[in-house]
Amino acid sequence: LLLGSFSKDQAKAEAASRTALKIATTNHLPYQRAAALLNTGMTFVKRAHYGDAIPYFEEASRVASKIGAVVLNSSAIGNTAMCFYSLGDFPRALRSRLDAMALQRNAGLVTPLKNSYLELGNIYLGRGEDVQALGYFRQALALVNKDNSPAQFAEVASAVAQALEESGSLDEAERYNRQAFDACSKDDREQLAYALLTRALIA
Repeated sequence: LLLGSFSKDQAKAEAASRTALKIATTNHLPYQRAAALLNTGMTFVKRAHYGDAIPYFEEASRVASKIGAVVLNSSAIGNTAMCFYSLGDFPRALRSRLDAMALQRNAGLVTPLKNSYLELGNIYLGRGEDVQALGYFRQALALVNKDNSPAQFAEVASAVAQALEESGSLDEAERYNRQAFDACSKDDREQLAYALLTRALIA
């Protein structure tokens, strides 16, 4: 299985992931085993069974770390953080996300690092720590090229606007939210909804 590619048929996706995991384990293929563990974990995430996914991601991280597979390890730790966040366990989500960020920064993984900054901002925002959230959102924004990646820019600019609104900096929040609107594809209904919600909060 390709990492992160899943059929719409969840039963088939899970069966294929488990088959890949069994083959990789039997044949002592650690890289493929780490990838299969990640895929298996994601089948649980797709069903919102975050607690069930965590052991697979943690084992994937252990295997990937042992063989020096940085990208796989980064994905595994990041997915673990996402599961803890989804379960409302912010302390463990924060620890895992900081671990992922350190790995990504050392390896120069720009896009995963941007995602970690964004997720760290979300964690701090969820904890009501607006200043820390804003700092991480701004770091994420610094890694996005508005012209080359308008959708990513819209996502992060919207997050910056939300943090600014939470902290009471309404004029600056409105400016960033307007930039998010301008960069957002008009077909991206989810992103438009976030920007509209932020506009309402600012108003």
